[in-house]
Amino acid sequence: MFQQEVEKWSISFPWIEGGFNIKEVLTWNKALLSKWVWKLANPGPGLWRQWILTYCFKHESIWTVTSKDRYFESLKSILKVRDQWVEKFGDQAFSMLDSCQVGQKFLVTKAYDILRCRKPSLRWINALKAPDNLPRHRIIACLAGMKQLATIDNIVRRGMLLVNRC
Repeated sequence: MFQQEVEKWSISFPWIEGGFNIKEVLTWNKALLSKWVWKLANPGPGLWRQWILTYCFKHESIWTVTSKDRYFESLKSILKVRDQWVEKFGDQAFSMLDSCQVGQKFLVTKAYDILRCRKPSLRWINALKAPDNLPRHRIIACLAGMKQLATIDNIVRRGMLLVNRC
């Protein structure tokens, strides 16, 4: 249900898709937790990783371990995000997570870009990128282009009562 609501709001999409380039918080949180899924899936040093693999997962892989009630909340959240990656990408989940890696670092912005909803690009939006356009001008132009600007015609078309007096 929440995903459908996000698609209605245009603020969480990039400028090129008609949004206001504001990150959607729940998807950003999933992208941040995806970094921990990636860290647990890849071999490497790290006291936290070794402790989780030894004492919580009992030397199982993050891809095979099941969530248990005794796990602490942050680990349950990490496993929930892992399940969402597997649900969305199936067997390709690990390779999709690995595609967010640059060098030895995991880029959360790449994970966010993979996980977020998409809308088709708007051709007219590039005209708003001029440096002399103020943000409020961009917002008004975007709303007008998507026919969401509250002009008198739109208010009347929506059936709202309009009082015309000074």
